[in-house]
Amino acid sequence: MRLTEEIKLEIVKLSDSTSMSLSEISKVLEVPKSTCYNIIKNYEKRGTVENKKSPGRPKKFTSRDENKLIQLARKYPKKNSTQLLSELNLDISVSTSLIRKKLVKNKLFARVAVAKPYLSRINRRKRFQWAKDYYSKPLDFWKNVLFSDETSIELHPNRKQYVRKPPNAKFHQKYVQPTFKFGGGKRMFWGFISWDGRKKLIPVRKNITTTTYLDLLRDNLLTEMNLHEIFQQDNAPAHKSEQTMTWFLENGVEILENWPAQSPDINIIENVWSAVKKAVYKRFPKNMTQLENFVLEEFEAYPVEKIQNLYKSIPRRLSRILGEKGLTTDY
Repeated sequence: MRLTEEIKLEIVKLSDSTSMSLSEISKVLEVPKSTCYNIIKNYEKRGTVENKKSPGRPKKFTSRDENKLIQLARKYPKKNSTQLLSELNLDISVSTSLIRKKLVKNKLFARVAVAKPYLSRINRRKRFQWAKDYYSKPLDFWKNVLFSDETSIELHPNRKQYVRKPPNAKFHQKYVQPTFKFGGGKRMFWGFISWDGRKKLIPVRKNITTTTYLDLLRDNLLTEMNLHEIFQQDNAPAHKSEQTMTWFLENGVEILENWPAQSPDINIIENVWSAVKKAVYKRFPKNMTQLENFVLEEFEAYPVEKIQNLYKSIPRRLSRILGEKGLTTDY
């Protein structure tokens, strides 16, 4: 409520020249009692009813501008400070550094977006339904599931590398991170894990076709799989081809049904891949032979206790998917 100086003076006049109480003045002038009190106190202190002038020059970027900026940043989280400044359409000149400061002040920090598979409405619905169907399964059920997948590991991935260097040494060989035009090569691996520690990892030196996949299954799955166990696989074309599904049927291999697409957060072997890759890159393989050997060694060294903890996490993963209505989770 913005009051004119005439009303402010009337409040002071009634307070000084009458025996009216604050409540009575507030009622007569239809001004809140707290406002009347503040005006009277300011007059007693400063001898005037004028608003106190703020020191320094007026702000170019007002609180209204800031509120609009925050609304825009929340609506368009992928726009940078330059784009947000353009969206504000201000009549004054404002730097992008000020925009960034205002965003940080409001805890809207610029961070690298987490990369997750795209989920269509159909994917989300199927993920939600699958989680609903399997959420009530006990741990003993999951103990009988073999989780499988392929992964590709590069020899020289282009990763960010932080260094501590003195001034003017930016291009010194010691502080440069080498890059390779074609990544130095990569190797595909197929493998599976089980509750009791049985696991297998096979280097694959060609594309995963139906023929390649069936060779992997014949040579590495049937000898390791028990009769009561269930085999999990994703929906890759080679996995779901008619020839592959016929092979499963003929060999009595039970498949974990209706696996939802775009769901690495349910497949616990993805966590094993992540740990293996981190361990391998810490050893800095120099060639493809070393890469392959390091991967096999780190996979073999992955503790059974950690694998069992991943199995125990499955109910929590499904609960999270239900809570997120089928959207991506942080697993």
